[in-house]
Amino acid sequence: WEDSIVKMLCATLMEQREQWVVNAFTSPHFYWNYIENAVYSPEIIIYDWDYNAGALADDSERYLLEILSNSHAMVFVFSAQDNIAEITEIVSKTEFLKFKKSVY
Repeated sequence: WEDSIVKMLCATLMEQREQWVVNAFTSPHFYWNYIENAVYSPEIIIYDWDYNAGALADDSERYLLEILSNSHAMVFVFSAQDNIAEITEIVSKTEFLKFKKSVY
């Protein structure tokens, strides 16, 4: 997803906040800590592929697989950088195939 799409989605959710329950986490670790302590099963997850750009950037693939493995949510991968080819290749790997209908 591009920045403008995510911005528009967030603006819409904020304008209609009485209709939605929105939670945001700045890292997969915060998400996992939250779901361990609360009954929480999101319908949609927007996963920021680049949230941890730098030394641990390779963990994005592992974190995405873990999120997909532990939820029934549709997961939309957001990347501010031009990583579409890389992400498409990764989600085409064997370990991601069973999640083919859940990741966008």
